[in-house]
Amino acid sequence: MNDHTQSERIDRLRRALDEAAAGMDHTDCERLANARRRALDSALSAGTGLARYRYAAAACVVLGLTFVLAQILNRPMDSESTSHLTPSLPAPELIADLELLGAEDELALLEDLEFLAWLSTVEDDRS
Repeated sequence: MNDHTQSERIDRLRRALDEAAAGMDHTDCERLANARRRALDSALSAGTGLARYRYAAAACVVLGLTFVLAQILNRPMDSESTSHLTPSLPAPELIADLELLGAEDELALLEDLEFLAWLSTVEDDRS
């Protein structure tokens, strides 16, 4: 139904109700007004039952989620997950290798080692 026909129906209904109200006597109008007031009061008070606790319930949910998130973020990490974060000293034999690799005259040897390492990974990938 489009808005134009609906607004016409509302206008016709309003005119019919106004004409019927104009023909009512004073006691009927008062009874109708009292019934209307009671209906509105009951409709307004019906929403205050559980609706007034809506914000308290939402606050409890937010507080609970915040607590759970804080517990997750504050728990201590196990040693396996933090082992890569702790610095460790290299073994003495590795220090000797680093000194060997750091020498300028051994640059060709280092390039050959890089090539051989690359070649072994390529061969491993093929097999």
